[in-house]
Amino acid sequence: MRLLFIDGNNIAVRSFYANEHLVDQEGQAVGAIFGCLRTLFKIASELRPTRVFWFWDGGRSEYRQKLYPDYKKRRRETDELRMDCFREQVSRLKNYLSLLGVVQICQKGQEADDLIYYARKLLEDDEVFIASADRDFLQMIDERTKIYNLGDNKVLDLHRFRTNYSLHPQQWPLVRAISGDSSDNIKGVCGFGDKRSLEIVQLTHTLEGLYDAHIYLTDRLAKILVASMEIIYRNLDLIDLSEFPEDLIDRENLLQQMYHGLGLQMQREAFWRVCQRHDFTTIMAENFEWGHVYGG
Repeated sequence: MRLLFIDGNNIAVRSFYANEHLVDQEGQAVGAIFGCLRTLFKIASELRPTRVFWFWDGGRSEYRQKLYPDYKKRRRETDELRMDCFREQVSRLKNYLSLLGVVQICQKGQEADDLIYYARKLLEDDEVFIASADRDFLQMIDERTKIYNLGDNKVLDLHRFRTNYSLHPQQWPLVRAISGDSSDNIKGVCGFGDKRSLEIVQLTHTLEGLYDAHIYLTDRLAKILVASMEIIYRNLDLIDLSEFPEDLIDRENLLQQMYHGLGLQMQREAFWRVCQRHDFTTIMAENFEWGHVYGG
């Protein structure tokens, strides 16, 4: 089967801020809902998956917060009214996705990244496309796992990854461990941005190889890198999805959610009533035949 895995919170947050002022005829905010549905239909119309799985964050990862207390710590106070608006739209979106027969997965205390990684292992024989703007997913690319990059709306497969980065996907977490990840408030090595971090991994290949960085870097940068190995080790534990303890995921619960979701059928009339109620005229005009995604 060809499966589409959606990084749900990633798309929802992007849609919310891109369409923050969009309201329906009753004055209800619907920007996040509209953006998510438009994005979903666009991707599905291009990839024609057999089924769609939408993964939600179940809160911050307790495992990662213990490793690094500043993990995903916000620098500024979040506008609670804005977040309430976002959460209310997500609640409605979940109901609407069910009308489309989308399988939704969530576990308390687990992030979508880890659930996607684990679910991919359970469905290892299927072709999987992961839709997200989160570059951490690049580590999952293989012959049957591809990334649909929401940044440029292009598919990144194994051949293209190797051409673009001259690396194997399993080396990608090391690049990210050196550069850090500002979106998750993970601080990297001072003086090593995305470009320099990629270059040094291309040259040294492995974590152990970084100790020979003096061959390729100035003395100052090489000393900084070696002195920062503790940071790099910590960041690998945070970023490398294969390092996440799988026993923290409730396997039976995950399987139950998957099986339940696979039993859903599209409720076409109910979904179109939703579109009419919220003035989603663009979606209605495009008249995307969702049933075709499931081989209908």
